[in-house]
Amino acid sequence: MRISEYDPKYRLEKLDAKKDQDKIIISWKYKQGDSFLICVYDRRKEMNLQTVEDMINNESLSDEDIWKSESGRPIVKLNETTMLFFVSKNAFDRQTRSAGGYLIYNTMLTSGVAYGIQVYICNMEEDILKVYTPKENECQCYIPTIVRYRVSYKDKIFTGDKICTIRVEKMEGYQNGAVTYRIDGLHEGNVPEYPLAETALGKNLYILIPRKASVYLKVAEEYKQQYKLS
Repeated sequence: MRISEYDPKYRLEKLDAKKDQDKIIISWKYKQGDSFLICVYDRRKEMNLQTVEDMINNESLSDEDIWKSESGRPIVKLNETTMLFFVSKNAFDRQTRSAGGYLIYNTMLTSGVAYGIQVYICNMEEDILKVYTPKENECQCYIPTIVRYRVSYKDKIFTGDKICTIRVEKMEGYQNGAVTYRIDGLHEGNVPEYPLAETALGKNLYILIPRKASVYLKVAEEYKQQYKLS
């Protein structure tokens, strides 16, 4: 394979990944290109096109090997959480029409791992697989980690207050501050948001608030692609 410079004709758009029962559906838009490399990896680890090239070279895969490898299985499996797939344009278009995108089944993934996805547009020219360098972040998305949480209240007798209990279940690889909470009905004007650290997960967090107040959780703006409240 040969890494080629960025070319706007080979630009990836609207890359997205979503969970659907027993599988992950990865979708994207493109204008030109005859095939794609798809890297699925533990998003706590660094991943880029050079790493992808190293994975292929370490397996001694020729461009012809890659081109003929289309089977829905990884062409390279670096470890239990890092895999590389290849799909032709025609196969991707067929899957998009029938299933909404490229499918990766949960049986290939390790439970509890927060995954990132990178997709690279390729073109076979004179038996050389050219892989185009994308603009920063246009080739990357995430499989959202489901944040399971509970918020409950209990009135304090003989007072105008109540105790709010927040519990967010533990998550592998949680990013500090990815989930925040705010207290409505306590402050006037802009309501502050309080980030939750990893050390707060899996524990009950107790907050004394007025009975008229309410507590709400949300995913911080910069982590909205990576986490989803449930």
